[in-house]
Amino acid sequence: MLTLLKKNYHFLPSFLSVHLAILAILTAYASSSITAEPITSELIVEESIIAESTTQQTKPDLVITNIFTNEDCQMGFSVENRGKGTIRKSIWQQPPALFKVYRNQKEWKIIPITDIDSTMQLKNPGGRVSYISALKINPFKPEQISIYADSHLSIPESNEDNNKRSVSSRCKRPDLVITKLFTNKKCEVMVEIKNFGPGRINPASYDKTSFLNIQINKKKVYSVTFIDLDPSKKMLFPGGYITHNTGIKLTQNKSNVIALIDPNNSLSETNKNNNHKKLVLNCQH
Repeated sequence: MLTLLKKNYHFLPSFLSVHLAILAILTAYASSSITAEPITSELIVEESIIAESTTQQTKPDLVITNIFTNEDCQMGFSVENRGKGTIRKSIWQQPPALFKVYRNQKEWKIIPITDIDSTMQLKNPGGRVSYISALKINPFKPEQISIYADSHLSIPESNEDNNKRSVSSRCKRPDLVITKLFTNKKCEVMVEIKNFGPGRINPASYDKTSFLNIQINKKKVYSVTFIDLDPSKKMLFPGGYITHNTGIKLTQNKSNVIALIDPNNSLSETNKNNNHKKLVLNCQH
């Protein structure tokens, strides 16, 4: 054997070089295989997180923005879709999504979304709606009112933790006051009316009933309905006011003018003794 190695010793370096080269290649391959697997896993996890985040961002998000009462102590609330996604139409079909109302921590009423939003205003991002129920709160003491939007989780939302709103609610009534009675440059009688009360007006009160009467020198000369007086319903909420031009021109320099709102007492208010204003108006011709 020794004799054989001596005869072929000149092949030994080449033989070792080849084996070392093969070993180097195998070592490099093994190293790249070990490090490549975690990188691939990290990329998959990262892409999954991005995909999930994108999905969440395109979902709707119902939020109860306000709970209120009208002058008849009826409880109402406002809801808005603050998400970036739309709500599917099937939510308005049977069985519809539900809203739960609690009074003093006890279930009071379950209201379907078809009653709250029959025209599907909430379907698209930014959609909002206000709803007044037939439920009446105690007019003499505050009550704890809670509203749960989509209480049965029928709607996949980007945030399921903001569907509830609770307030200590008291029956708040409006208070309409004639704040100004004056004439413009054309000698036309102008009236400014403001809602000074803590409560809002029931939209159903905006009807064709006579709501503002004007007397000049003890003679009734003007009458207008509530809906025509305030077609944009600016006085609906506390602090809202309007300036109304009656179009009635004064024909003499000094005129005894009386303005009276809600002459039939159809509106429930905190104060019914401030619904009229009497002034002597001058107009220089």
